[in-house]
Formats: sequence, structure tokens, C-alpha cells
Amino acid sequence: MYKKFFGFKERPFQLVPNPAYLYLSKSHEEALAHLNYAISQGDGFVEIIGEAGTGKTTLCRVFLESLSKDIEAAYIFNPKLNSIELLKAVNDDFGIDSTADNIKELIDVLNRFLMEKKAEGKKIILIIDEAQNLSAEVLEQIRLLSNLETTTSKLIQIILVGQPELGEVLDSYNLRQLGQRITLSCRIMPLTMTETMEYIRHRLYVASGSPPTKFSYAAVRAIHRYSKGIPRLINIVCDRSLLTAFVTGSRNITLPIVRQAVKELTLKRIKGYRRFLTPALSFGVFVFFILVFLFIRSGHDTLGARQPIPDAKGSAAESTESGEAGLNSFPMPITKYPIVKNGPVVDGSFDETLFVGPPGTRGEAVQEHTRKAALQTALRLWDDNLSISGKLDTLTDDATYFNLGARMNGYSLYQVNDDFSLVQSLNLPAIAEFFMPGYENPIYLVLRGMKGEKMVLDQGNGKTLVMSRIEVDQQWTGVAYVLWKNFLGCVGNIPGSAPEESILSLKMLLRDIGYETVDINAVYDKETEKIIKAIQKKYGFKSDGKVDDLTKIVIYNEKKAFPIPYVIPDKTPEEAPDTPTKG
Repeated sequence: MYKKFFGFKERPFQLVPNPAYLYLSKSHEEALAHLNYAISQGDGFVEIIGEAGTGKTTLCRVFLESLSKDIEAAYIFNPKLNSIELLKAVNDDFGIDSTADNIKELIDVLNRFLMEKKAEGKKIILIIDEAQNLSAEVLEQIRLLSNLETTTSKLIQIILVGQPELGEVLDSYNLRQLGQRITLSCRIMPLTMTETMEYIRHRLYVASGSPPTKFSYAAVRAIHRYSKGIPRLINIVCDRSLLTAFVTGSRNITLPIVRQAVKELTLKRIKGYRRFLTPALSFGVFVFFILVFLFIRSGHDTLGARQPIPDAKGSAAESTESGEAGLNSFPMPITKYPIVKNGPVVDGSFDETLFVGPPGTRGEAVQEHTRKAALQTALRLWDDNLSISGKLDTLTDDATYFNLGARMNGYSLYQVNDDFSLVQSLNLPAIAEFFMPGYENPIYLVLRGMKGEKMVLDQGNGKTLVMSRIEVDQQWTGVAYVLWKNFLGCVGNIPGSAPEESILSLKMLLRDIGYETVDINAVYDKETEKIIKAIQKKYGFKSDGKVDDLTKIVIYNEKKAFPIPYVIPDKTPEEAPDTPTKG
């Protein structure tokens, strides 16, 4: 459908094992090298392991096409066979008699064939794909095939290709005799982020001979996060992204397009599951998730503040169709954004360099440096006398690092996912995660001010990075941690598991804001709920009347007497039309 639009000779991300599209990652190269070495050395059994969709079948086909004329091979790709059916399939693939209906005659025919080929100076190999589906009986029969040998060498070499379950089967006690004969084993790993970029670029070139379209750096990040580096899933989401881009008339693939594609794929998968769920199973799943939800909420109430759910690294970062390094410009340069020293933001007084972390640092070193600098910067916007324990440096999960660092200083974090408008609405310093071209790992910057569409981001190194909202959307991963303070200690969600003291504190706070109709007691009544719903509507939140951490933040914001370092000091949301009268 979209081939002509993008200038492709064929769809570049089809789910077929076409050797022309094989991209050799480091693990693929190693697997291919091991196969060639094993064949040259005459090893009896070789094992290739890889998760579903990592390109094992394509690798096998490339290997078969690369064999020299003195090697003959049989390739079995449907191993759900019994012993006789397997032997018939093997003989048939070698082009020899497979009409016998018993194991002895079939093996006799195969043995004669192998001896003839040996006399001709040829090598014979048997490749069995999806070998994790082989039964124990068939695996034992394969072991017996390896007994076909002369006094000096094996007559047939066998390559078993399968998913990780194959390794578990071969390691079992019952099949130890076969497991002991595996002379070479290698594993195909998912693609890294860099390999994912190169993989997509490779397939685009093969399909068109030139780079007619770009997958932006941020879009590829999102694809890698969704696919976990599995080529089959990369193909699926890339194909859907190209279709989405075609429908919208875009020739470049940006993160909004990838997000839409992922959303469609996710909904499709959920609908597919629903078709197979019986009513009883559906009810069981429903009950299970209700229990999980109640358990999580209970944990939140006990802690008194939402515990951020650690987000996977490589979280999606938005991109744009222009001004961003795509797959056609390797190596990708560091994007230059204007920076100014800490202080008032003045248009036109910008430097033209971007500095993040100590000179020469990259990867995890930059990430570790910027997360600590970001937390220190965010905390000091609230209080100059705060500090971060060095013990936190051992934490590998960034969400946990930020959460504990904030709590140790008497503050809380509210994690925002994929909604920068919410970050702006909360009007508080926020630690935002970015993927910058040229950096393998995410870096952290602190939103400390806004001027129109300009976002003032503190780098924690004495410089302030100024980006437009569009530029923020291009590089933001979709994860931000908003630092806030629970001034009155309103723990728990209201109504719910919150103690009476929290309800009293809430009502007194509402009175202070100006809602004089609130009765000061420990009952969360209809009047209070009505006021909360109006405040939630005022900020564009879901008006459910429940006071969670998000609602607490904006209620504290309503009372200007608290020492809060607002991003925009005089920012006040428009009053909702049906806001209850204050006083």
C-alpha cells in the first residue's frame, strides 16, 4: 500500500526470513562464525539458541546459501513429528527413498547415502529449526543418528536451532547423553539500541537502494523500547509506523507516529486475547487485576505518597520531522540548543554549545552524573541546606534513586509519564529525562522556569539550557519526576484509607484557601467532594472527587502562603465555571 509513497521496491519490514535483509549483529556474526567453524571441524552436534523472533531462521537460510558445493544439507523446519515422520522428512529432503514405514529401513537408506557422499568427499549436515518442539523420543532418535560414523569421522553433522527452552531440555537428566554430545553452543541476543538503528537503516536501504525516509533517533528509541531488540517485533512496529505515516502523509517517522502504531498494535493484541477468553476466565482475570490494584493502592496509602513505578530505560522520546538527526546522518551529532547561565532568561543571549557531565564522559557515566546533579538542583530550588547521601549512588534504578533522595530530605516525587502538559500544569520543579542525540543513555535536566513556549532547563553545571516546547517534545523520553512537599502531612487517599487527621487537615486547608462552606470535622462529605471535583476540573484532571497525590499538589499550590518554588510564580489556572463559591 505504501511502497510507491516511500519509494520502496518492496515492503522493508515483511515477516519473512529473506536472507537479503539479514542484518548481522554481533551475536549473529558470532553464531554464523561458530557454524562455519563447526562444519569445518566436523563437530557432531551444534546448538543455536535464541528468543523467538531474534532471526534464527533467517540466519539458517543465509548459512545454507553460503555452503560450498562439497556440502549437502537437509533443513527441517517442522519438528512436530514422531521418529518415523522425522526420518522420512530427512530422507525426503536429501532426495533419497523415504517410502519405508519403519525406523530400521529408513536409517539403512540414510546410512548408505551418507557412505556414498563420504566416498565422494562431501560433508552432510542436518539443520532442525524450532527444535524446542521436539519430543524426548525424537531427540533420542536424533542422538542415534549421530552414531552413523566411520572409525575416523561422523557421517552427519546435526545443528539444533531453537528457543531457550531447548537448552533446558538438553540439560535435563533424561537427555544427558544427547546434551553431552553438544560440542558447540551459541546464543543469539536481542539487538542493542545502536544495532536497532543500524538494522532499520539496513532494511530501508535494501528495500529502496537509497534512504527515502528517516526514522528519527527518538522514534527508534521508542521502537527499541517496545520491541526489546527482537527483530520480529521491530519489523512489526516499523511496518505499522510506515502505514501510519502513509495515512497521515508524512515521509519521516517521528515518535508520535511510532506511539500511534504501538497503541494500535497493543489494542489489537488485547482484542485478540479477549476472543479466546471464556466468560469464567474473563471473570477470573478481572478479579485478579482488582486484587492487584487494591494491593498497590494499599501500598501507596501506607507510604503516604505515590511510589513511582520504575520505567524501562529507553522510554520513548518524541521527535520531529526537521532539525533532528535521523538514520541517514551517522554518527549523530549532539544537538545544539541555546544555553545561558543561571538567572533571568533573556532572548538573544544564548551560547551555542551543549555541555552535559564531565568532559569526555558518555553512556552510564553521563547518566549517573546528570541524575545526581538533577536531584541536587531540584532539592536546592526548595531549600539550600539539603543534601544527598552517597549511599544512594549504588542504586541502579533511577526512579528509586530519585524517590529515596527526595524522601530523605522530607520531600515526595510524583512521576509523570507521557504528559508534559501535566508537568507544566503542576508548575513545580521537575526532573525530566531526555535522550540527546550522541548519548547512548538518558540524561536528566531540571525544569526550573518557563517563559511562554520556552522551557528553562537546569543542567546542574552552572548553565541553563533553554528549549522550546517543540524541542522538549523531540527529546523528552516521556518520564518526569515532579518534586513536591506534603506540608500538612495529608497521608493516604481521601476518601479511603486516610486517617481522620488527614481529612481534618484537608478541610482546614480548603478553609484557608477560601472555601468557607467546609465543615471542620473528620467526615469527607458531599460538600467537600464537590469542592475537590471543581478544583480537579480547574486543573484539567479527572473530576472524581478523590484526593490523591496529584490533587494534593494542586491544593497546596492554591494556597500561595507555602514556600513553593513555582516554575512560573504568577501562574494561576482559569477558574472553572462551576467552582463552588469561596466564602
